[in-house]
Formats: sequence, structure tokens, C-alpha cells
Amino acid sequence: MGEQARIEILQNRSRQSFENVIIPAVIGGITGIITQFLIDGDILSNPWGEDTYLSSIWNMHAALICVAITGLLSMTAFFLLKERKSELLEFLLGGAFLLASAFLLSSMRGCGVFVLVFVWFVASGTWSRYELPPFRLGFWWGLGLVVGALSGVLAMDLRT
Repeated sequence: MGEQARIEILQNRSRQSFENVIIPAVIGGITGIITQFLIDGDILSNPWGEDTYLSSIWNMHAALICVAITGLLSMTAFFLLKERKSELLEFLLGGAFLLASAFLLSSMRGCGVFVLVFVWFVASGTWSRYELPPFRLGFWWGLGLVVGALSGVLAMDLRT
């Protein structure tokens, strides 16, 4: 393989990794910000009683519920635009698996958020070099959506 062909492959992978890192993080961040506004406006009211453990992590769980909706819709739109309809279910299952795992990890008093951020950084730094199967790509997108949503809700929650 010539040097020019190798450069083209690396440029293509760079574009793909940009899409797989930026798009989910931005969608997740916007969803997290909107979720916090909905919580502050009492549109998404806390279903748990005050001064309970579940009440203290309601913001994170609300962001994950909201990003599950917007995230799966954006993942579907992305794969349909890429004309990979035959792999859509596997892609969505990867994202859904990560969202379910993130819901459990975020219940660890915020400590799980740091684990998710760390895993997302590692995945974004290493997986961008490879052509990933749809499940792993969905898992990566799910990580970006979750980290973006939790960052967005945290940023808006800290402003008060």
C-alpha cells in the first residue's frame, strides 16, 4: 500500500472518529441542559421524597431517561443517513446496553460518572483507529451521549 493510500485511510478514520465523538457528545450535552431546565421549571418533578438517596441523584437519572429518547432517535437517524439500515438493530442494542449500564453506574453517588468519563476518553482515543462493528460503535455512541448528558445537567446544576 502506497503512502498516499495510507494517508487517505487515516483521514477517513479521522473524519469518522470526529463524527463518533462530537455528534453524540453535543446531542447529549444539549439534552442534559434541556433536562436541567425542565427540572428547574418543575416540569420534570422529582418522584422521590425530599432528603432521600434517590432524590439526590434524580438530576442524573432524569438526564439519562431524556438522553435515552433523544439518543436512540439520533442514533437511528445517523445510521439511516449512512445507509447502514441492515446493521441498525445491532447499533441500537450497543447504545441501549450502555444506557442501561450508565443508569446503574450513576446510582453510585456520582462515582460512576467518573468511570463513564474515563471509559469514554479511553474509547475515543483508541477505538478511532479501527473499523468498529455496529454493536461497539453503538456502545461508543452511547458513552458519548451519556457523558454529554451528565456533563450538561451538571453544568446547569452548578450554576445555582
